[in-house]
Amino acid sequence: MAIGYSWGSGALPSQVRLAASTLLTRLPVSMMPLSLLLFVVNQTDSYAWAGLTAGAHVAGCALASPTITRRYAQIGFFRPMLACSIVYPLLTAVVIALAYSGSAWWLVLPLAGAMGAAMPVTHPVLAGAWRRLGEE
Repeated sequence: MAIGYSWGSGALPSQVRLAASTLLTRLPVSMMPLSLLLFVVNQTDSYAWAGLTAGAHVAGCALASPTITRRYAQIGFFRPMLACSIVYPLLTAVVIALAYSGSAWWLVLPLAGAMGAAMPVTHPVLAGAWRRLGEE
């Protein structure tokens, strides 16, 4: 048993909850490009389209992340993260619908880039939470 914590209380310590949320919020950053790649290959039998789609998603994420992080510093994290949390699933649904329709593949690439740009950036928020947890 750890000093100062009773496992029988039913609540997880703050560090465990924060570590779990850090892990869960970072999974989409690595899993979505792979998921897009496999999904598009399955729909088109073309690794070229699949690679371009996954690359557009990663490029959108890489280009937009610094801007989103600056917005966190300017106005706080709630509104930008809420906007990204609404836009990202909507764009994902549009990309999936277009992929299933098979008619407008030229639209999938810019939408995958926009989808990457709309991915919620959680690292600065969680880094701040770790710092505040260390101060307690």
